[in-house]
Amino acid sequence: MRRLCRPLPEPGRFALYYAVSYMSTAVFNVFIPLYLNSLGYSRSVVGTLLALGPFAALVLHPAWGLLADRARSKNTVLAALILGAAAAVLLFPLSSSLPLVLFFLFLFSAFQASIIPLSDAITLERAGQSGWSFGPVRLAGTVGFALMAVVAGFSARWRIGSIFPLYAVLGLLAFLVLLRLPKVRGHQSAGPRVPPGRLFRSRALVLVLAFHFLLQFTLGFYYSFFAIHLKELGGDASLQGWAVFITATAELPFLLNADRILARLGLRRTLLLAGGILSLRWLAFYLVSDRFLLMALNATHGVTVIVFIYCLATFINRHVPRELRASGHALNAMLCIGAARILGSVLGGVLCDRLGIRPVFLLFSLVAAVSVAVFAPLLLGKRPRRAAAPDAAPREEDPAP
Repeated sequence: MRRLCRPLPEPGRFALYYAVSYMSTAVFNVFIPLYLNSLGYSRSVVGTLLALGPFAALVLHPAWGLLADRARSKNTVLAALILGAAAAVLLFPLSSSLPLVLFFLFLFSAFQASIIPLSDAITLERAGQSGWSFGPVRLAGTVGFALMAVVAGFSARWRIGSIFPLYAVLGLLAFLVLLRLPKVRGHQSAGPRVPPGRLFRSRALVLVLAFHFLLQFTLGFYYSFFAIHLKELGGDASLQGWAVFITATAELPFLLNADRILARLGLRRTLLLAGGILSLRWLAFYLVSDRFLLMALNATHGVTVIVFIYCLATFINRHVPRELRASGHALNAMLCIGAARILGSVLGGVLCDRLGIRPVFLLFSLVAAVSVAVFAPLLLGKRPRRAAAPDAAPREEDPAP
């Protein structure tokens, strides 16, 4: 691995890390609903189980973020998370008992849920220090996710339990690449301690997080039940892999042009536009009953979910002082990837048992539409002046509305 990484420039090493890291994410996140469904659990139980990952994030994200901000090296904390997840995932084949599966999910998620937010915090800070763009590096993660979704789809079709050793191998590879990345220190390791509660003093951050929370609430249902919905329409595990391939490759145009789009539209307008498209996406999921057309609709992922992820990461890096940036990314993950997806998964599972999957997509289409209508005047209205952060990197403001 050292010989592989040594000739690569710094952005190339980060890109390789993102590719391998997102490969492991694809293996688990895409196919764990099918694994749980294969155990014979009801939809409401599957929804509750899949909410446990975000619940672990809800409980532990702040702790991991604060630990990274106060560590001598944030990379060390990230390495512990990667190795912990790779070890915990190997527990799943040991038992199909519901209490043990519940425990395995919590233990695995306690490590895995914070890997991407902390990776983003490290990468964005290093990119700002060295002057290279985050977009192409994040693009490598998308490519890795797309390719591995197809490969893992064939593997899962052969044997669904194969996803667990495959994740462990990819996690180990991600750890080895991480060892070749530059160290990024925690900015509270030697300086004064800044309380995480300072994050809530920013009205702009609170508004953006609240809007993101509502959008991720609808996505919590999608991530838990899309694979089951596709299967009910006649798709198997390999078809699910191709559906995720479409989802991931649709991100490429935005990631290649993200900086230009944000410079032209502004971060807030871009978020609102993506939220409107998300509402139309769920409406189309309600109307469509053909599995191949449903797969094609996943291309809207490239103008919705990746936009939320990129915009929130960029917003936090611009608006949060460096002493709290890992905590800022952790807060976003805790509330929006954690609490919001818990609610979407659990409530969606209960509604599915009563109404079926398609009517729930219609309901969440309305949730997204109302969210855009409510937050548009708040996000585009007159903004309060922010206190200057003396240690923050220079940044461009969003264009005035």
